[in-house]
Amino acid sequence: MVEERVSELKVSREEFEKLKIAVEKNTEAIEKLSSAINELAEAQKRTEERINELAEAQKRTEERINELAEAQKRTEERINELAEAQKRTDQNVATLAKRMESLAVEVGRLSETIGFSLEDLGRELLPSRLRELGVAIEGLERRHFVVDGEEIEVNLYGEGLCSGRRILVLGEAKSRIYSNDVERFNTQA
Repeated sequence: MVEERVSELKVSREEFEKLKIAVEKNTEAIEKLSSAINELAEAQKRTEERINELAEAQKRTEERINELAEAQKRTEERINELAEAQKRTDQNVATLAKRMESLAVEVGRLSETIGFSLEDLGRELLPSRLRELGVAIEGLERRHFVVDGEEIEVNLYGEGLCSGRRILVLGEAKSRIYSNDVERFNTQA
């Protein structure tokens, strides 16, 4: 019986060679597989490093976005402050404009008052001065004339005689006088 078993266990040389070749092929395949696994492990390691780098970049990006959001918030607050300041400025300008209008009215009234005062003074003093110059005149008054369809006011108007000739006296009373005022009045006269 033992012999039977031994004979069963005997492997032929040919079978042994086949088995040897199969084992060598398996060994080569295992080595290739091991090499491929090592390459995959290295690739996995590089991938993980890259993922970590991307995660860090993402973290920095999120921090920068948060900084930008804060800057945007500050900008919006500043814009709101500027809008409020502009609103106050507009109100101040409107108030100033109203005051300027009021001041213009007051200055106009003052000019009229001064002008009327100067006219009154001219009406009182000018006739005696004209008499000294040889012009006889009864009095001076304010008159309005229409010249070329336009109404013109003359502050001091009077008719008189000078050396026997009839003359007209025309005068303008101004608190300040400029050469163009004189030219304009002369043209109108």
